[in-house]
Amino acid sequence: MAGFSVGRSRGAGTSRGAAAAPPATLIGQPLAAAPGTVLFLSSTCRTSAKLLDELRGAGWQGPLTVAWIVGRPAPHLLPAGAALLEEGRRLAAALGIRATPFAAVVGARGTIESAGPIADLAALVELARRDGQALADRPPGLLASR
Repeated sequence: MAGFSVGRSRGAGTSRGAAAAPPATLIGQPLAAAPGTVLFLSSTCRTSAKLLDELRGAGWQGPLTVAWIVGRPAPHLLPAGAALLEEGRRLAAALGIRATPFAAVVGARGTIESAGPIADLAALVELARRDGQALADRPPGLLASR
């Protein structure tokens, strides 16, 4: 997969013990990525594992990139069609993302349209739908019919 890059840092702390960047500070930040959802996960996080299970079962549609902050499980655990970001830890540090699961929706202009911590599939869908412009930039339908 092509690499991601952050256009500028807004002073987010990335050192151990530093506070995580509030999601609002990420909105509008340039992210050299294809439009879609970037999902930051940890292989040691039970909520991340639960979310992956939910995504595989729900038939998520639309571009999805998984960025591992800690560890990396077997590829067969990823939802069908999901891209894997090799530089997940570096990107998360540059953005100040310190909690998982965390999602960022990238619009057609290559900027983060919405972002925040998520606890389950419903929260991920809500985050993706939060910004009308982000939805306009995405393929129709966030979930495939079951």
